[in-house]
Amino acid sequence: MKRWTGVVIWTGVIIWALVVVAYFVNPLRTATWDPRARLFGHAPYRMPARSMSPTIQPGDLMIASTYAFWRKGPKRQDVVALFSPTDNSTPFVKRVVGIGGDRVYIKGGAVYVNGARLIEPYVLEGQVQEPYSQNMNEIEVPDGMIFVLGDNRDSSHDGRFWGFVPEDNLIGRVDYLYYTEGGDRLGRIKHGIE
Repeated sequence: MKRWTGVVIWTGVIIWALVVVAYFVNPLRTATWDPRARLFGHAPYRMPARSMSPTIQPGDLMIASTYAFWRKGPKRQDVVALFSPTDNSTPFVKRVVGIGGDRVYIKGGAVYVNGARLIEPYVLEGQVQEPYSQNMNEIEVPDGMIFVLGDNRDSSHDGRFWGFVPEDNLIGRVDYLYYTEGGDRLGRIKHGIE
């Protein structure tokens, strides 16, 4: 009996040591210190503002998957949780519009990537009225960086103000809404045209 007690104790010690090592090694390469994201691959977030409406409304609860970028980087139109280059303490939720090597500009409220107009059914016409939402000079996204915008362009503090976001600032891809007011938008989030 005493022998089995020692085995159980040492097994527990080894498991806890492996968990601690996995936490600090951060195999999923997420920017957050949240143990749910680092160890389990998912972290919950609450949308505080309307910068991503109508896709994500204030008060919506969502899940960010850190597995999404484990082996490959983000794609255009992915909705991501990230830390801005100017604030490493507050997570933001934005949509990727440009990845390394892309040339991005805004003309007449429409976003163009590498000369082609980006189809954005998630941006409502009335959300692109302000001058900073109407036009932006062409920029080239450096390798290892992304350029992000909020779906509600007139109410979003995003890449137009911060500049480029290092891929190392990514927390995960926002894949799922698990609480919305009224419950009418529950489920998977659309990443562009699917």
